[in-house]
Amino acid sequence: VKGSKVTCATPFAMRQAQKHKLFRIFAGDLPILAESAPNPRPRFGNCNALSAVPRNVLLDGHSPHGTLMLFPASFAAPQPDWPQPYRQVGFPLYDEDESAHLSPEMEAFLQRGPPPVVFTLGTAVVLMQTSFFDLAYQAVRRAGCRAVFLVGMKGHAVPEAAESDPNIHLAAYEPFSQLFPRCQAIVHQCGVGTTSQALASGRPELLVPFAHDQYDNAARVVRMQMGVEVPSQRLSVRRMSRALEQLLRQLQALARAVA
Repeated sequence: VKGSKVTCATPFAMRQAQKHKLFRIFAGDLPILAESAPNPRPRFGNCNALSAVPRNVLLDGHSPHGTLMLFPASFAAPQPDWPQPYRQVGFPLYDEDESAHLSPEMEAFLQRGPPPVVFTLGTAVVLMQTSFFDLAYQAVRRAGCRAVFLVGMKGHAVPEAAESDPNIHLAAYEPFSQLFPRCQAIVHQCGVGTTSQALASGRPELLVPFAHDQYDNAARVVRMQMGVEVPSQRLSVRRMSRALEQLLRQLQALARAVA
């Protein structure tokens, strides 16, 4: 909260978040712009239509004009205490470029062998320094499967051995809508964007929530029987390996059943 001190006892995710400008906005350290006129869409160039207010409009209250629920009822059913009026519109499935295709390097990797397991930390957690890909690499070697590590534009740290391993493909980014359906399983941090793309692909998920809504998202995916959860605070090579092997066994059993 505003004015709080960061100490070694502060959770890691919170310490990282407090470095980001958006956190300072949410905490109230920066002035927030809100609509002071009844018209929710002021004319361009009308500087008086927006003014600084003492409250945080992102956290304090809801818009009287309506609220968009960006998830389907199958993920979260309507609740009686939701702010009125609202409209539930489903997941806004998004790739950076709607016309994007997999890179030639990724396409070549996919065609060289069986479907891999994708490991990703989304767009926010990937900016933190974690042991995620170190543990992932050891778990992949135990499971004997191929893998894709999406390490982000800044290049999240990965084991040196993974960089030269022919069964591992490293990429900063690939469009989820194109990649996920061609993989065996998806291991991710449970941000709502990654979760929605993973659900749309129909592939099983290993859920590793770190903070915020990620725990709730993970719990909902588990209830939908689309994944298994290993919280990041309990993540280890053994736990990740067990969960990954469980998913792969289920896939093998399903393949035999429909053969």
